Amino acid sequence: MKINESVYRHVDQGVTEMILKPGAPRNASQPVTTMLTTDPSPLSTSSPQNSTFLLLLPIETLERILSELASPRDLLHLALTCKKLAALIIPFHIFYRVFKCDIGDIHANMWQYLIEVPHLTRRFHTLICVEKYEETWDETCDEACDETCEDYDLPPFPDDWYSNITPAATPLEVISRMQSLVKVTTELYQISMFQLLQILAASCPLLQEASLSTTYVPHPATMPYVPAGLSFPSLKSLRLNCKDYGTDSLPSFQLLRLALLPKLTSLELDTNITLRDGDSVSTLFTNVTYPSLCELTILCEGKFFDPMMVEGACIDIMQEFFSRNYTIERIYIYCQTGYIWECTYLDHENCPNLQVLGVRHDRESGVCLSDVLCTTLAPQLTKVSALLCNFCIDLFLSMEFLQECDVKLPQELIPRFLANLSVSIKRLHTTLSDGPFKGKDTYIAAISRMGNLTHVGGFGWGALNLIGEGDQDIFSALSVLPHLKYIGIQDPTVWIPRGRLPLSKFDVEEGWGNLRSHWRGTIDTIDVFDWVQYQLRW
Repeated sequence: MKINESVYRHVDQGVTEMILKPGAPRNASQPVTTMLTTDPSPLSTSSPQNSTFLLLLPIETLERILSELASPRDLLHLALTCKKLAALIIPFHIFYRVFKCDIGDIHANMWQYLIEVPHLTRRFHTLICVEKYEETWDETCDEACDETCEDYDLPPFPDDWYSNITPAATPLEVISRMQSLVKVTTELYQISMFQLLQILAASCPLLQEASLSTTYVPHPATMPYVPAGLSFPSLKSLRLNCKDYGTDSLPSFQLLRLALLPKLTSLELDTNITLRDGDSVSTLFTNVTYPSLCELTILCEGKFFDPMMVEGACIDIMQEFFSRNYTIERIYIYCQTGYIWECTYLDHENCPNLQVLGVRHDRESGVCLSDVLCTTLAPQLTKVSALLCNFCIDLFLSMEFLQECDVKLPQELIPRFLANLSVSIKRLHTTLSDGPFKGKDTYIAAISRMGNLTHVGGFGWGALNLIGEGDQDIFSALSVLPHLKYIGIQDPTVWIPRGRLPLSKFDVEEGWGNLRSHWRGTIDTIDVFDWVQYQLRW
């Protein structure tokens, strides 16, 4: 820790020697209270000398010292030292480090209040500012607002602050003062994502996780100037949700393409825009390198490339992107038209570290796993979610390390598919693309040989298949699996713990509502395959 030299000019002559000298090294295990005195033992409230020393310091000096501290543990040590410090530290430094609100309900005076109290604003490490947030504002925050207004001689906070819409400029001013932000989740109204990115780059050097979404962004008359060389030195996860597409999104993509993102490991682009001539979401992927990128997610319900681009140029963009960013380990791409995958072919040369692959599209595009995956890349995959056709089945022969598989395929291909699956697989779910369940004899025996399975489901199974009797019973056959924990059924879609099986025939006949009232521990598919994005599910 380094205390600013200006602090010394505000301290009395007799106290100066008791403060740590600027630039002195700090032991990580040593509390701050030890460093503020010449005594090697920590400060104690029972020590009159220590309490007197702290009371000698003026408020301005104490605030400057506290502004240099970021550790809640160190702040708590100081707060327990004397009441004078506790009044400054609690609650602003310890309790209120997360700011969350409903952007549609927050009063404009709240933003002005945060600007007037920088001592509080610069302490926030998490900003959650979205529409219709379930936990809009804690009651304790209202109490803190009233107390702080009195301490800083500000006008009382109004009671009707829920009724007004936030103006566009003020939230950006507040965010620019949140210098300690580590995590940001925003869905701001009529605020440019381009401006928001610029402010985060300039004011939040500690930012590690950002999920940015803007709505109803006014289209500027001219294309704004896109600065080059902006830096996000600590950013690890970035999610962009472009709900309202216009000239604002293009400079945002261009800004990120030119920015420095040395630690970015996860990039997600979620857009439902409709492209016009000259517009391209692929701007974000043109001639760009993210040296630490491990996870790429693209959820595009419109066109990804400029409609005027030729197919060869589109292929070059994607192939060059993957060649530059060879560190990628997980790829999830959903495209309504499937055109991204038509221009993308993954092989071991451009994706040497790929382990997880999710391929999703609408029914018309019909992009299968074999259309995007080379046989040389298949052996290194551990998790797969995709549509399968007749040409895809042989790829699973070489997937010796496959652990989780969530696929959609015709029922006639299931016997071949199960025969080619590695016995090391632990979680398996299949969705039938045609016809109802035709009986257990065709593939139950193949499933029974996979001794490592902990979760198995799909196949058109329903609750009647788990009652432990009848021709369509599958529970008796699956019970031989030693590690099985859950069985998934599709009518209704739910995963049932093995300990709750077999089902009662009476409960099944009474309906799922009756089953829900009696069971505990059922989970959904999103809990089993948490690595698969919601839009990638069948």
